[in-house]
Amino acid sequence: MWSDLELEVALSRGLIDTQGTRYRHARLRTPSGFEEATLSRTGERLARQDIHGLLSACLQRIGGYERPGVDLVAALSRSDQARLLFGLRRLLFGERILVVTRCANPDCAEAVDVGMTVDE
Repeated sequence: MWSDLELEVALSRGLIDTQGTRYRHARLRTPSGFEEATLSRTGERLARQDIHGLLSACLQRIGGYERPGVDLVAALSRSDQARLLFGLRRLLFGERILVVTRCANPDCAEAVDVGMTVDE
């Protein structure tokens, strides 16, 4: 079932505990319907604390930290948070990102379909 999907995400910086151990592997699960509904009510760009809350709810673990809280998610670098958000995007919508844009040449301006993967 798609709602039971999980994904391992490699973090670039990760978390460092008080003994100096660095944890660079995280496991995400798909958001629940409740979490999706809560986020969709905002109707605007998410505030940083909403992003931290979503990631905290969907993180199964970061290294030795089971179910990391909002404070640990907030301690992650922005690039690690972005990696996790792309991981959630991958779980929800798959590998491919399809974008429709206009040709940059003003004489052309035709619609252009661009496809890429999350890793690109």
